[in-house]
Amino acid sequence: MRRVVLVLVGVCAGLVLGEVVVRLSYEALPSGLGLAEVGVQRATRSGVRCGPDGLPGVPSAGSERLDETWVIGDSMIAGHAVPEHQRVPELLGDVLGWPGRNLGMPGADHCVVARRALEELERGVPRVVVVSVFADDLDTHELVRLRSERVGVAGEVPWLAESSWLVNLAWYGWRVRTAEPVVRAPEALEAFLATTQQVDDRFRDAGVEPLWMLLEPVGRCEDASCSHFEDDGIELARLLDRTGVSWLDLRKVFTADHALPDEPFAIHPNAAGNAAVVAALVEALPSPPGDTDAEDRAGPADP
Repeated sequence: MRRVVLVLVGVCAGLVLGEVVVRLSYEALPSGLGLAEVGVQRATRSGVRCGPDGLPGVPSAGSERLDETWVIGDSMIAGHAVPEHQRVPELLGDVLGWPGRNLGMPGADHCVVARRALEELERGVPRVVVVSVFADDLDTHELVRLRSERVGVAGEVPWLAESSWLVNLAWYGWRVRTAEPVVRAPEALEAFLATTQQVDDRFRDAGVEPLWMLLEPVGRCEDASCSHFEDDGIELARLLDRTGVSWLDLRKVFTADHALPDEPFAIHPNAAGNAAVVAALVEALPSPPGDTDAEDRAGPADP
């Protein structure tokens, strides 16, 4: 009997220790995306919906001209684990001479990014606007990251998985490995097309041509939760071509040296990766309409 009690005590102590270790491991991750959030789609709880007709209730564009450089997107733009002055929006603004406005939102899907772009346009018209598209923008699975940092599936989270970090990690891992392949529903593709065109048209009508850019993770992800990124990138490139917008293919802009050292999967770029994106953007960006300062920034012309 005593041996049984000791075994039970040992098991309980091991579970408590495991719970503490898992929780501390999550809390020790850099701010932004957590270990199990890779490949996660948050559209189910963002409250923003877009469909074949784009976004409903779009505000009117403002008339004030803003001497700003806007870069809009998800965590790739927000600057995950990178100092503010080394992020894409800030670097690009420094190069162009108009302060960078960072409109990156970690976890945002394409609908959320589009809504933010149009809401900001109501404030005024920037000198330059870049909109980022990331390789998971077509995901239709319903994995979501809970506010408690644990991960679950919308509407299907067992009580024990909500209550225990250790159980949640094991449960999430099982769900990822048994999940069906990501299905790109036709309505998701039509919504992407309509929303992209809607945003592009609004900015053009306001007097500035957006530059869209397509990004993929820094490294190749072989895990079941994100191995579809490459296929999504191919589909997104095809869709961007169909819209007729001006876009820059930066799927191969990153190298192995651009990976963050503490990220389990190489998703986000480090400072050098952010600088590589900016270098590609500067080469591709035309001078905005009415830009009388472009020649000054470029320096005197050769005789």
